[in-house]
Amino acid sequence: MGTIPKKIEKEDLSLENEDLKKKLNSLKKENEDLTRQINFLDEEKKKLESQVISLREENSKLSSKITDLTSENTRLIKDYNDLYSLNKKKEGRVRELERYSQIKFIIIFFLLIFLVILYLLKI
Repeated sequence: MGTIPKKIEKEDLSLENEDLKKKLNSLKKENEDLTRQINFLDEEKKKLESQVISLREENSKLSSKITDLTSENTRLIKDYNDLYSLNKKKEGRVRELERYSQIKFIIIFFLLIFLVILYLLKI
């Protein structure tokens, strides 16, 4: 009776060995799949890192443009304020000249009336 359990034990071990081989093959396939996925993800990571570098460069260029535009905008605002101030001064000068013109007209008008009166008095 000692030999039968050993035979059963060999068959059990043989079946267990077969199962373990199947599991090993399955694990090898899974490992290969995971390795492919890792490689794919590494490639994707490299692409994304490249994009990040490109985007940082573009961001730097845009930041520089923003700085340039901001300084130009500041200069244009200053120029506008200077021109506005100059325009206001000129408007004041124009009003002043218009008043002087009106005063001149009134003086000339009264002088003409005075001359007409003098002429009429002479006649």
